[in-house]
Amino acid sequence: MKNNQYPQSGVGDQVLLKDTIEYPNNLTTAEYHELAVGSAIHISLIDRNFSHIEGETVYEYLFTSPEIPRKNAGRVTDGFLKAYLHLLAGGMWISGLDPQRNWRPMEWGR
Repeated sequence: MKNNQYPQSGVGDQVLLKDTIEYPNNLTTAEYHELAVGSAIHISLIDRNFSHIEGETVYEYLFTSPEIPRKNAGRVTDGFLKAYLHLLAGGMWISGLDPQRNWRPMEWGR
């Protein structure tokens, strides 16, 4: 083989593009790798309990407590929204089944 030639087949032939792989529940590549490889969590548990959320959807998951400061109309206060503005970039939502509610889906998560 000449120096400027590459093998026609072999290990490096397949190129995986990030956009071609779909992970469950919109998980990013990094999130899925952390769960499946770094933490060795079984794929079926990942599928049932972990998802990626971002944008204003984050508020629907996190701002459910009646203890959160709100304005008269029920909207979360500006100061509270500003303190949690970084959450709009997204992250992993973790939830499961609630043993205290007869194993129904949890109303809370992290």
